[in-house]
Amino acid sequence: MKTTPCKGCGKPMVWVEVYKEDGSKVSVPLDPRAPVYTATGFDADNTPHTAVRDHGAFVTHFSTCPKASDFSSSKKKP
Repeated sequence: MKTTPCKGCGKPMVWVEVYKEDGSKVSVPLDPRAPVYTATGFDADNTPHTAVRDHGAFVTHFSTCPKASDFSSSKKKP
């Protein structure tokens, strides 16, 4: 999978084309690795445990980029 660096934060991302409801295409930046979540909880006997889950789904880079607001279309001039 070919990655390109984000112009805001420099982290790698991949671009995919998706179709909008009106049939037009738009390119969306995704993080090239599926997120891994760590959950901590307790068993029935109050023993603490930690579970790591790889959800196998990609996340848009807009949700993880610290500079995402720099690319917001609402901030661009018409």
